[in-house]
Amino acid sequence: MVIITLLSGCASSDHRLEGRWKSNKELTLATIKLRDPVTATKRATLDSIFGKLVMCYDRTHVIAELPASNGRPGWHSRTRYRVVASDNDSLAYISTDVFTGEPEISHVYFESPDRYWIYLNDTGSKEYFDRINPE
Repeated sequence: MVIITLLSGCASSDHRLEGRWKSNKELTLATIKLRDPVTATKRATLDSIFGKLVMCYDRTHVIAELPASNGRPGWHSRTRYRVVASDNDSLAYISTDVFTGEPEISHVYFESPDRYWIYLNDTGSKEYFDRINPE
């Protein structure tokens, strides 16, 4: 925990992340790894999950927006984040988990200036995001 505190005190913002990003449903579903055979019901559930989440980053905050769909209510969260490490193709930031209130480290891997991916928990699968209205 001491290392995280020291790193977070020294780190700065990374402008590559700033802006609005939307989940890329097609690319995510094409690369997702499932352990079990996919039933029609499971495929429909996956289809209803991806492609809706929008992530908005400014210099200090990340906002997650998920519109209401399929009878589920919409969801919105806003939390502070701080980039703690970066290289040419990736970065790591610390934020607060909106469900647990605990600190969490997120890793972002850039494929291009307008596309990144993250790992989905510990599954080895990836969710892709594309920049909305790139400059």
